[in-house]
Amino acid sequence: MGTIRPFRDEDAESVAALFQRVFRRGGASDCGALAGYLLQLYKNGPTSSADIPSLVHESDRGTISGFIGLNVLSMRWNERPLKVALCSTVMVDRNENDAVAAAKLMKAARIGPQDFPFRKLPVMCP
Repeated sequence: MGTIRPFRDEDAESVAALFQRVFRRGGASDCGALAGYLLQLYKNGPTSSADIPSLVHESDRGTISGFIGLNVLSMRWNERPLKVALCSTVMVDRNENDAVAAAKLMKAARIGPQDFPFRKLPVMCP
């Protein structure tokens, strides 16, 4: 069934390889630059937050089989400050046989301490 946990520095290479498999449908290529980018965007950047971390799905075998990137934005509604979690880069390895991994990632992202989660719409490229 796997578990959901916060994205850690040491997960970056595995998440980058997962990205290559899911989105680029490619084989193994050098994921070092992509891993660095993912760390900067989702772990160490200006819109990352320790209290609202990006999440990974770890399979029963201990491998990273899913990921959801969360970026935290500060907003205001009337005079009330809000923390918004922008959910992006949702990916799951379909070969891991966990049919609900994506749903578990989305649910875990929604129940964080943010005022509300926001899922950006995908951009379709021709």
